[in-house]
Amino acid sequence: MDGWTDVPGEGASIALAFVNSLHNGPFGEVDHLSTARELDDWFASRLAARPSPKFSAPDIARVHELRLAVREVLVALPDGRRPRRSALHLLNEVARSAPRSAQLAWSDDTGPHRGWNSAGSRVDAALAAVATDAIELVTGERGELLRTCEAHGCVRLFVREHARRQWCSNGCGDRVRALRHYQRRSHQ
Repeated sequence: MDGWTDVPGEGASIALAFVNSLHNGPFGEVDHLSTARELDDWFASRLAARPSPKFSAPDIARVHELRLAVREVLVALPDGRRPRRSALHLLNEVARSAPRSAQLAWSDDTGPHRGWNSAGSRVDAALAAVATDAIELVTGERGELLRTCEAHGCVRLFVREHARRQWCSNGCGDRVRALRHYQRRSHQ
């Protein structure tokens, strides 16, 4: 990775982490989901209780299209506007593309654990998990706390856990404070 850390809310929301997988870094845009291997690793680390999907090159475009739709829906909420109809349509289409059900498995070593049965492919199930989480995020109590980072050039979103929080990370906050300091010093 490029030194970026999870922002508040990403641990509880795969949709938020998914959207933030594309952000601005010191040298331009950074995309953590640009190859099938990166997709495999990213989803495997976030869907531990489910079978890991195996992405292929054609899936990359689907993932990027869904990420744009999820971003549109998540950003619309703090902006106080209605998201584009096409984003809503895609999000709902993906959410219903892989109906799944919980399955109970029991091993002598680890005891009970939950697995998932899906009528769709593992890729469909992974993308449906993201879409479903995005729906739950914007319609649940955490939706009121969803914010866009106020640092110049930052495109990440976060769940505001503290009333005074304005930035997604300490790094963004430090950059804003350093710029303010520089501007004050140069005006004196």
